[in-house]
Amino acid sequence: MAKRTTPTPPLPGQDTAPAAETPTQKLDRLTQAAIAPLTGGLSPVSLGLATADWAWHLALSPGRQLELAALAARLAGETLRSAVSGTDEATAPPDEDPRFRHPAWSQWPFSQMRTGFHNTEAFWREAAQVPGMTAHHT
Repeated sequence: MAKRTTPTPPLPGQDTAPAAETPTQKLDRLTQAAIAPLTGGLSPVSLGLATADWAWHLALSPGRQLELAALAARLAGETLRSAVSGTDEATAPPDEDPRFRHPAWSQWPFSQMRTGFHNTEAFWREAAQVPGMTAHHT
């Protein structure tokens, strides 16, 4: 395996043409370019470390797991009640979320979808907070 180093600046009179890309460097570049859209341009290694940090801390926190299970049950119940009632939420306070600005989001069945989305979002926001995680990964 060849060691990669930072190139040194050229000496006066030295050829400054870029070195040709080796086939293995091209393979690496193409692989990384193919992965970039899937990770939003973030390093897959960084994403993996953050996920592992969260998963291990959560796995070792049974009390936090119980709290999250109770929250999930409560939010699922709210979502189910909203879906079963089928009532129009015209009397509910307006949703400040710009993603749901269109008036149709205030009418059944879309208002129930909005409620489900907000409850899912609230769950994951809470689930991301696990004691012991590196601050950079939260």
